[in-house]
Amino acid sequence: MSADSLLEFFRAAGKLKAVRRQGWVDRGVPDAESVADHTFRTMVMAWVLGREAGMDTNRLLKLMLLHDLPEVEAGDATPYGNVLSGTDELARVVPRWRELVSPEQIAAAKRQKQLAEERALGELAGVLPDALAAELREVWLDYSERRTPEARFAAQIDKLEAALQAIEYRDAGHDADVENFLATAREAVEHPVLLALLAEIEAAANG
Repeated sequence: MSADSLLEFFRAAGKLKAVRRQGWVDRGVPDAESVADHTFRTMVMAWVLGREAGMDTNRLLKLMLLHDLPEVEAGDATPYGNVLSGTDELARVVPRWRELVSPEQIAAAKRQKQLAEERALGELAGVLPDALAAELREVWLDYSERRTPEARFAAQIDKLEAALQAIEYRDAGHDADVENFLATAREAVEHPVLLALLAEIEAAANG
């Protein structure tokens, strides 16, 4: 592989440091964390918790590393974005998104997000050698479609990290909509190891 192709890929990946997590932007959190910030802590959580849960930690870390990589091109879409994006005072309305957005609209938003990220993934993979490009696609599709136990575990970590970040933003004085992020985590988390962590996060939210 040529050095200039490698540099192109690394520069593209580095853009994730500048992509803000849209949920925090919508809620008016100043200087909201980047997607890369989120990715970092999910990887630490995966490394610590994966072995305890009997996961293939090498696989799990790859899933966490790459799960949001297409957002460098596709952006960080939310389930409510297309429905509420034109709403005045978005920060005030977003906490009510579950009652304002229908299940059909959520499903459509998820399909649109996946298609956009698949296109972005193709662009990112296009500069990689065939073997690495194939691995990137396979790992990302595993996460997107929850094909393996590691992918399902990774998706649950993703929600727990967001709930933990919500608590930290709230404790820093921001209107971080903690209950909505906890509700999403409760819906997603089912592995016993992660349920124990969820209970600790909930205790921290109420503490």
